[in-house]
Amino acid sequence: MSILEHMPAEECLLVYAMHLQHSNDQGSVLGHIIFEKGIEVDKAKVELIVKLPSPTTIKGDAKFVWDERCQRSFEQLKQFLTTAPIVMAPN
Repeated sequence: MSILEHMPAEECLLVYAMHLQHSNDQGSVLGHIIFEKGIEVDKAKVELIVKLPSPTTIKGDAKFVWDERCQRSFEQLKQFLTTAPIVMAPN
């Protein structure tokens, strides 16, 4: 059993990110590529989000209403999710 198994998930991610940043390894945490020079957004995931179409249906019998306000919010959310830095390296 490793010491990481007893840590909260957030702390495990931070330890892993710090390890990757200070080693020659490269890894991915929460959609970000971490390596010795810093943190970058995973471009493949950004591309996927940018191309994500607006929702058109929902499951079940619920009425689906998608107006201009919904579309603006959806576009703003995509912008927030694809604009770096979403995650920053600790000092």
